[in-house]
Amino acid sequence: MSDETKGIADLLHRRGYTARGADAGGAAVDLGVVESSARIQPNTNQQSAAPAAPNAYSDAYRSLRTWIEGSIELYREELHSLLFPYFVYLFLQLVTRGKPDLARSFLDSFRSDHADDHPDEVNAMSGIHDPTHLRDSDVAQTFLRNPYVVPMSRTTHNLLMSFLQDKPTLLLIANENLNFRVISEAPGRHVEGSGILGIRKAELENLNKQKVTLGIPQDTRLAQEVDQKLRTEVNSDVAALASSRLRRAREETMADAPPVDRIPFPTPKFSDVERELQALDDLRKQVALGPTALPSIVCTTFHNDHNTITSFRVSDDVRLVAAGTSDSVVRVWNISSDTVSTINNDQDEGSGGDVDEWYDRVDNKKLIGHSGPVYGVAFSPDGKLLLSASEDKTIRLWSLETQMNLVAFRGHSHGPVWDVDMGPRGLYFASASHDRTARLWSCDHIYPLRIFVGHLSDVHTVRFHPNSNYVVTGSSDKSARLFDVQKGASVRLFKEHTGPIYTVKISPDGKLLATAGEDRLVILWDIGSGRSLKRFKGHTDVVYSLDFSMDSGLLASGSADNTVRIWDTKGASEKEVGAAQGQGGAGGTRAQGSLLATYPTRRTPIYHVQYTRRNLLLALGVFKPFQK
Repeated sequence: MSDETKGIADLLHRRGYTARGADAGGAAVDLGVVESSARIQPNTNQQSAAPAAPNAYSDAYRSLRTWIEGSIELYREELHSLLFPYFVYLFLQLVTRGKPDLARSFLDSFRSDHADDHPDEVNAMSGIHDPTHLRDSDVAQTFLRNPYVVPMSRTTHNLLMSFLQDKPTLLLIANENLNFRVISEAPGRHVEGSGILGIRKAELENLNKQKVTLGIPQDTRLAQEVDQKLRTEVNSDVAALASSRLRRAREETMADAPPVDRIPFPTPKFSDVERELQALDDLRKQVALGPTALPSIVCTTFHNDHNTITSFRVSDDVRLVAAGTSDSVVRVWNISSDTVSTINNDQDEGSGGDVDEWYDRVDNKKLIGHSGPVYGVAFSPDGKLLLSASEDKTIRLWSLETQMNLVAFRGHSHGPVWDVDMGPRGLYFASASHDRTARLWSCDHIYPLRIFVGHLSDVHTVRFHPNSNYVVTGSSDKSARLFDVQKGASVRLFKEHTGPIYTVKISPDGKLLATAGEDRLVILWDIGSGRSLKRFKGHTDVVYSLDFSMDSGLLASGSADNTVRIWDTKGASEKEVGAAQGQGGAGGTRAQGSLLATYPTRRTPIYHVQYTRRNLLLALGVFKPFQK
């Protein structure tokens, strides 16, 4: 499969066109050995159906064992490593499907194959008699939540693929539970690394005990310039109120902050001061939100672009909207200042503004330079620069004033670059790629400054922490990681999802993390402890985007189920959070648990949600026409 074909297939998978499980995992892998992480394509339409014959599982395992034992010696050692994971996953499937008698018969028939090499696992399986036991079994949870990694030479892997094509029972296990590492070793060489590579509970706890400083440091040089500018304001009352709010905001965010010089930044410019003053003015006009005061929403639908637009981003000043497209073009809409003023003024009065007027005034520009689909875009804090990430393995930096490409950053080894994010203070940005890494870049260097490794599969999304000292990533291996920018090491691992993670977001106060993706679940985490606080259920399709309100009290999510949902991050405890059965309408009726409201569209999957600094919620999506 070519890179371009795989990129399109992966995009369709991310947009919800397939339901097949993706690769997963949670530990570092030697990228120098890996060429690809192959998936086996079935030639049957009944891949996910339960086997009809009572002995189908036993027959499937027996046929695999017979085939392996009959293979030539050159490939037999590599293939033999498949027997144990198939033994475990076939047993667990029988238990999950509520067939305890067949599971017991299967275990008794084949336990002797693995009792010597895996006595602990086999003994643990002996105590599992029905689906309720799965929750209490560490062995069962380890195998169900993590893939079993199987390193294999390309020739051996091709032989296996041919064998599995007409074995739907075995094929389902391969696609959902095994992670094949196709390597550049000759057949027959012993390769280390087979097994569950997910971090065990004790190791996870030790990793998440590492010290992190989540406060937001204040640049004293910039703060002095802003204070000086405020003192020269003609309206002393406004200046005094702004100065008071500024001091209070600094005190709240500077607690437990890293040293301001831990990450080097250039001397603040005049434009930085002006941007800080504008942010302060937005803070003064910010609307207070809560469970009884939900945000106003501007939802924009793009038509005739369902198979074209892949991603959205809105600039911090709400003047620009950028979209990545599958035709290799970056599109930018410039919203007129008059329209922005109208939206902001209406927001002060509690209204969402005139959506039609906001959309009609845009000025569409096209930035051409990529040679493959563009999967991610990100604005600089001042809105003058734009980053784009593409299937062509590059990240490009654009000047929005001249509409020219300034730099093409190359460094990711293979596959598409799925996402890109600019740091809160500019200069630094991060990218996420199919090569299982995230990378830190600087706008004034053409090579990456840091390479963040640890994920076992595609890194789909990356976002900066508000203090610029950390980046968080989400991956197809069902985990999210927090990396220290200075050290280049993983300092937190978040593992509870059962599917690929497509979106992550850190709260403005730097203390909370939200993750979501293919499993339709939104999980709220405490970054300091690395533990999950709440699990928000309610979406019925893939979740594409998340964002916190400015006080971190509300969380918005956008999904392929054509809805925007608002969640309460501070109100309900974890015990109170369950499946949200009621749904709030457009008027903001509160539902059960922590789901505050559901805002449906007719046929518009929501690709992006974003709060403005005044707490207006923007939602962007592409109309999905009826399929004939």
